Amino acid sequence: GISSKEMEEKKVEGERVYDRTLLTPDEPVRLKVTGPLAQLKWYSAIGATAPGILVPDVPLPFERIGTNKNNPGFFGELQNESFVLSSISLEATTSQFKDVPDKNIQQSLTKALQGYHFVLDPQKAISIAKEALTLSPACPDAYNLLAFCSSTSLESALSFYQQGEAAGPLVTPLFEKKVNSGKLWQHEELRGYFRSVHGTANTLRKLGRFEEAEVKYRLLYKMEGKPWMSYATSWCNYFYHYPQVLMELGKYEEAATELKKHAEDGYIMKSTQVCWIWTKALLDYIKNPKRGSAVTEWNSW
Repeated sequence: GISSKEMEEKKVEGERVYDRTLLTPDEPVRLKVTGPLAQLKWYSAIGATAPGILVPDVPLPFERIGTNKNNPGFFGELQNESFVLSSISLEATTSQFKDVPDKNIQQSLTKALQGYHFVLDPQKAISIAKEALTLSPACPDAYNLLAFCSSTSLESALSFYQQGEAAGPLVTPLFEKKVNSGKLWQHEELRGYFRSVHGTANTLRKLGRFEEAEVKYRLLYKMEGKPWMSYATSWCNYFYHYPQVLMELGKYEEAATELKKHAEDGYIMKSTQVCWIWTKALLDYIKNPKRGSAVTEWNSW
């Protein structure tokens, strides 16, 4: 709730110092960041502006707050989800699926994408997903929609996402080549498959099946090593939870390496910044729980 006018940025010998007034004008909080990370826009990261929608961890139906649209918190949450997911429906108007020789599969992919526009009307979205599967079962996004709109447990969501994964290789005869290209998002007909793998990874993480989740996250990494590229929807920014999975497996150094390697993006992108700051703080605490040590470690970056 702090506006940009309430923060003054000062550059001091290559460092960035921010004054942020929290309660009263005469009670400023000063945050000093040095090193390479000093070049980042920390006024966003520390809460000077609204962090935006925390994607891609969009809650499944049974995970959401409240029980009906009369609950302002619940409806506001649905509106946020709608904003994130309905943007995927725009792919239906821009995707050409030129490497999908089967016309039925083309129509199925387009139909499923249109369903994302109706996430505030889950029954409508479910109906569209089923229509897409009637056209062709080779439609990962139809299963993704069913996972998001109709799942009643993590196990049922996982089943839908895994069916979406299984449908991926049926979409195009160039599946293997495109999966191994390292730039899968450029191939529009397989974005649904990417979303299915991401859904599987995220659901396995929620189930505490971290070793299996890591395999899926590494597959995402292989298929698209830079999830915050300008042409990708941040809904598929799988790096949001990837460091957490590594930490759950005791791979603290690897988690720290990933956070540092992608710092220039991860701490600015709204789809990762809040989660990553807390993840980094926890890593620093694990490394040295002594009071004040995190500040020293942070500035060494």
